[in-house]
Amino acid sequence: ARQNTINLEQQLKYLGLNFFLDSYHVVHHPQVDFKKSQIILDQQIELFIGDTETDYTASKLSNIIFLGVSTGIRSKEFMLDYGINTIYPNLSSLTSYIDQV
Repeated sequence: ARQNTINLEQQLKYLGLNFFLDSYHVVHHPQVDFKKSQIILDQQIELFIGDTETDYTASKLSNIIFLGVSTGIRSKEFMLDYGINTIYPNLSSLTSYIDQV
């Protein structure tokens, strides 16, 4: 979980992702997956794109679609071992899925 708001803002700006987000949330340990799930439910989010097992667990707790991206903190192999089946190699490859939704 991102724990530093300033670093998160800088990373979103650097990657050009800030224009796609209405809001973002920073969660802190412990129980990161539960905290993320609460945000998902509160915000009525329908789709979660993430790169960690806590992202995946939060989406499962919230009963929403999860799309894994293996360019983050976890590798594709790690995510597959954890039970994550929908994994994209990068954010750009997600556009075809998102266009269909």
